[in-house]
Amino acid sequence: MSYKITVQPSGHTFEAEPSETLLEAGLRAGLNLDHSCATGSCGDCKARLLAGTLATGRHHDFCFSPPEREQGWFL
Repeated sequence: MSYKITVQPSGHTFEAEPSETLLEAGLRAGLNLDHSCATGSCGDCKARLLAGTLATGRHHDFCFSPPEREQGWFL
């Protein structure tokens, strides 16, 4: 089972497998996504969830304040 991801405001869509991060899936799909470390610790891959849900996995959210987390920000 894969997940369909839509990037806003560009409208680009790609599929993500359950075993990969959104960054990994986006890069595999050919998107030019900001990142430096690819582990979620530098903060360059900051994104905001507009709809749907995220499973807690390998991402880190220590750099976000509680209000930012409530607004959907994640790495």
